Amino acid sequence: MRMLKNIDKLQQIAPLNILTFVHILRCLYQVVISYFGMSLDPEYETYIKKFKDVYMDLGISITPKVHILTENVLDFSKEYGNSLSWYSEQALESSHHDFLRNCWEKQSYKRLLGRPDYAQNLKAAVIA
Repeated sequence: MRMLKNIDKLQQIAPLNILTFVHILRCLYQVVISYFGMSLDPEYETYIKKFKDVYMDLGISITPKVHILTENVLDFSKEYGNSLSWYSEQALESSHHDFLRNCWEKQSYKRLLGRPDYAQNLKAAVIA
């Protein structure tokens, strides 16, 4: 995302022979901001189709992720009417990471599995 957010800077320093790739990244960024957030941009289909056209013009192989993005995502959104963020595991993973770092380990609840106080400490950490 850092690179996509700075695509204008990348375009300024990119050699002419890779500007096509900078353009595809710009198209990908449009897809990301229109489709991967909490709200669905009304133009997301246009952005996905444009990304697909530009990608196909590169003449490189289609990766599984590009295939899913250009072929399956539109059907999914039409069926469910939401952006992908509604189905993401990112929030759950973030809370799990936060629990491990800021509670389980930092507040000294962590115990080795099998120790007599493991269950008691896990419960206390979850409550905390």
